[in-house]
Amino acid sequence: YEGWDLDEVLERSFDDWWFGRSGCNGHRHLFVDEVSKVITENDSISNDPNHLTIQIDTRRRLVDVLQDIRDMNEKEKIFNHTNRDKFSINGRIRPLTIQNRYNALILILEHELSNEEILKHRNQYIRPTDSRNKGGYSIPIDDDGKEYNFGSIINELVNGQKVSFGGKQILMSVCDGYFLKHPTKTYLE
Repeated sequence: YEGWDLDEVLERSFDDWWFGRSGCNGHRHLFVDEVSKVITENDSISNDPNHLTIQIDTRRRLVDVLQDIRDMNEKEKIFNHTNRDKFSINGRIRPLTIQNRYNALILILEHELSNEEILKHRNQYIRPTDSRNKGGYSIPIDDDGKEYNFGSIINELVNGQKVSFGGKQILMSVCDGYFLKHPTKTYLE
C-alpha cells in the first residue's frame, strides 16, 4: 500500500485523508478517476502521457467541441482505456456507503453500543447516503407497518446481502490486496 499514507488515517479524519484538506494531500486519486479541470496560468502543463491538455475556444458551441474531441479520438486514439490506475475500482463507488459499512463493523466489534444506538446516535456513525434519508438514517417500515428490526439493518451493513458486500467482506478483500471486491472470493460461508 505504498503511497496510501495509512498512518495518517489514525491522526486525521477520513474526509481529510480522502479529499486532502488541512494542507495535506488527498488520496482519492488512488481509487477514482480524476475529474477534468481547466488549466490556468498558475498550473504547469503535465508531461504525463496519461493526461491531455486541450485549448478550447469557449465561444464555440459545446456540441461542436465535443464532436471535435470525438473526431480527434477516432483519428488519434487519444483516450486509452486499457491502462488504468494501479488501484482501479470497477463499478460505481459511493464512499459514504463504504464508510457506513466499516463504521457498523467496528462499532459491533467494540460491543459498546446497541444496534439501535449505532443507527440513531447523535454523532451519526451511520450517515444518510442520499436524498431519501438526508434528514437522518431512517428505519424502513415493512409491509405490515412495523419498523424493521435494528439488528437486521446492522446485519446488512456488516455482513452484506447476495447483491452487495458488507463491512466484513470489504475488510477481508482489502486484507487480500483488493479494494472493495475480490475478483474470485465472496467470503460468504
